[in-house]
Amino acid sequence: NKKANMNIVAHYESILLRRSWGFRVFAVISLLSITLLQYILQGGAGTAWHRIALPSSIPWLNTYLFTIAQSIMVVLVVAEITTRDKRSDTLSVFHVRPLSNLKYIIGRARGIAKVFIELNLIALLLALGINLWGSPSPLDPWLYLFYLITYSLPSLLFMIGLSLLVARWIKHQSLILFVLLTYV
Repeated sequence: NKKANMNIVAHYESILLRRSWGFRVFAVISLLSITLLQYILQGGAGTAWHRIALPSSIPWLNTYLFTIAQSIMVVLVVAEITTRDKRSDTLSVFHVRPLSNLKYIIGRARGIAKVFIELNLIALLLALGINLWGSPSPLDPWLYLFYLITYSLPSLLFMIGLSLLVARWIKHQSLILFVLLTYV
């Protein structure tokens, strides 16, 4: 029953995140700029061989660039959540949740992670498209999964955890943004 409650929290947190216009705009700009930059650097027949010689070149660059954008987006999302929570703190004594604060935070983190994993998969599919149709680079589809699991997901989980921890300690949104964006 408590796991079902955490799933509900995660589900609604992901819905709220997807509805955020700031997140949507930043996500679209990030995906388009990463894809364009990657096509300029690694697409086409005239690309320098050292940029496309290895089958891991395209998925690595995509994951690297997306991880930087992902870290910035996580910081902005957590700062937005903190502001949203601060507005609702005045009524928090009236809210009753059938789960502990830890389970509630874990559910929220899972909801955020779900949206970013979906966004990461979209970025990797765009890179796969460049690899298939826009570049003479060799293709190894397992490398896309490898970089997702070993590079992007650990970075995502670390940034979500760090951002939530800093937001828990520091209550001022501007200071949260300054500290975390300085770290990134």
